[in-house]
Amino acid sequence: MATVKAFAAIHMKKTIKEFLKALEDGYVCLHPTDTIPGLTFHPALNKSSQTTYSNLELLESYKQRSGSKPFIALVDQFETATRFWEPLPPKWDDFLKKIWPAPISFIWLASDTVPPRLLGADGTLALRSPKLPESHEWFREVLRLIKLPLPTTSVNLSGESPACTIKDAVKMLSGQKGFFVADALKTAHEEARPTSPSSVVKIQGDGSYHLVREGLVSLDSFASMARQFGL
Repeated sequence: MATVKAFAAIHMKKTIKEFLKALEDGYVCLHPTDTIPGLTFHPALNKSSQTTYSNLELLESYKQRSGSKPFIALVDQFETATRFWEPLPPKWDDFLKKIWPAPISFIWLASDTVPPRLLGADGTLALRSPKLPESHEWFREVLRLIKLPLPTTSVNLSGESPACTIKDAVKMLSGQKGFFVADALKTAHEEARPTSPSSVVKIQGDGSYHLVREGLVSLDSFASMARQFGL
């Protein structure tokens, strides 16, 4: 048993190292989440060594996606999110500490430490700490080590249905230049996974909230959780 665990730890470290190197080299990378799989890139890297495009241009070209559409970005935990947001309205700190990690993304005013690529037109930043399955917990270590929010977007052409499993995403990316798929994802065994994206909540300046997108967590479920904290 100890040998099996040691081998798994070595394999996980290798996956983390390769993923971080791919980000630094300018690849667009397939990653796991607690909802549908996503694509990410290094948000502070302007030039890709893999193509004549930047990593963002490569992603937008693949997805046929508008450059004006802001990204949701991922962080390892709530404490990391506080470095990239302005101070939250009263009660929101305690609320997010309680419910994250979860498939709920929150939009709030960005701090001046945020890479411009992640900012909304109104100066906000959407963040989420994903509740990763045990088999993909290595990605949380990637989020911790990169020290920046990692943008995420679904694997699909704009307007078309996204890949709902890692297996489908790997197939869709096959042969695409400038994209990185970790071996751990190519061989991943998946149980039934959610087919909905994260829910998206915008925090208002007065401490209220607006549900921008109803995803895996319904409006009623979120409202019930929020009421427990007086929100």
